[in-house]
Amino acid sequence: MSAKSTVSEKRSSPSGEQGSGILMWRFGERLRAWRVNGGLTQKDVALGVGVSIAIVCEWEHGNRFPSARHIGSLSAFTAIPFCCFLYSGKGWCPCAPARMVQKKQGT
Repeated sequence: MSAKSTVSEKRSSPSGEQGSGILMWRFGERLRAWRVNGGLTQKDVALGVGVSIAIVCEWEHGNRFPSARHIGSLSAFTAIPFCCFLYSGKGWCPCAPARMVQKKQGT
């Protein structure tokens, strides 16, 4: 079984397990929501963090997980606390900026 199929299985699992696939998927889902709500393109994020657009796309689709250094760069670039990028619970991290949570809930 390939790494991608393992991630897909964990991603679609209704059991709610907090495996690495679920964390990557939630990370990507939140990153995309924050990016879109902030009016940013994948290119904007890539330039702000110092990675390629393809890497940002891989992060958003849950196929790759950024290093701690890149999460730090994302945090600095987006002004979103570092812990929010690693939050694996349902919903938003308790530390998430209200500006991001309100936009998501209002849509």
